[in-house]
Amino acid sequence: MKKAAFLVLFLVAIGARAQEARFFIETDYQLKFSVGKASTQSFSLIRNLDVDLPYVSRYGYPVNALNVTFNYSIFKNVSAGLGFGFSFVKFEPVPLSSSSYYDKLMAPLYLRLRYTLPLKNNFFVLAEVDGGYQYSSNRWEFIEDAGDFKTKENGGAMFGASFGFGIKTKKYQPLLKVGYEFTQFNRQYIYTFTDNWLPTVYQSVNINTYYNLIKLSLAISF
Repeated sequence: MKKAAFLVLFLVAIGARAQEARFFIETDYQLKFSVGKASTQSFSLIRNLDVDLPYVSRYGYPVNALNVTFNYSIFKNVSAGLGFGFSFVKFEPVPLSSSSYYDKLMAPLYLRLRYTLPLKNNFFVLAEVDGGYQYSSNRWEFIEDAGDFKTKENGGAMFGASFGFGIKTKKYQPLLKVGYEFTQFNRQYIYTFTDNWLPTVYQSVNINTYYNLIKLSLAISF
């Protein structure tokens, strides 16, 4: 009876260890650079005012990001994960006021799907895709001769794909990855027109602004 109980406990421990090994955590530091050509979209407002608002935009400085992903191995070479993180870029021009700057903060929440191909000597290559939502919230208000302006910026969808390689050690797996990321932000421009005794007139313009980024990642799994 004692031997049977010991065998059962041993098998349970082995099963629990195998189940535990299917989970792994990955942290990665990313440096992102804007690519592509910036473009604008034109809008005709009341009072014969035409404005060009950013449609595809570029960051003037690199984006720094730090993410954490909780992964589960679905099959031998396939894993899925849920991740979150924080990123920032400095000295972004304030919309409609290029002489003013701010530090833009973002917080992504994403799903990740990865395929890993083992190589010799514990090396491996991987391909992964990410998709989710990137939170951001900014508000600006200023006055010009043509009227009062208010701008609000919220987050939006984000998608990315990366390729990389790494090496397996006893406890950790360092990785180097390069990839592409597409991000979207929703902006609302609110224009206020006041003309002497006439009632104040408001007009709102909603536009999605997009960024195309090349990202370099240094990561470690454990």
